Amino acid sequence: MGASNDIREISFSSLPASLEAFRALPQAAMETPFDTAALTVLALCLYPEDRALSLAALDFLRGPR
Repeated sequence: MGASNDIREISFSSLPASLEAFRALPQAAMETPFDTAALTVLALCLYPEDRALSLAALDFLRGPR
């Protein structure tokens, strides 16, 4: 598998206020690694304001264990 030069621009207009809002984002389908990476950064951005929501979002991204 070779290196990829794909570039995607994904932006969010605001931080989601709940896990339901996070899961409702179009990227939550995680159809591409770019979607998953963008949601991971978004989840980490939630941490300073709402630690519990940030951790819940990261758990959602990890999937069933």
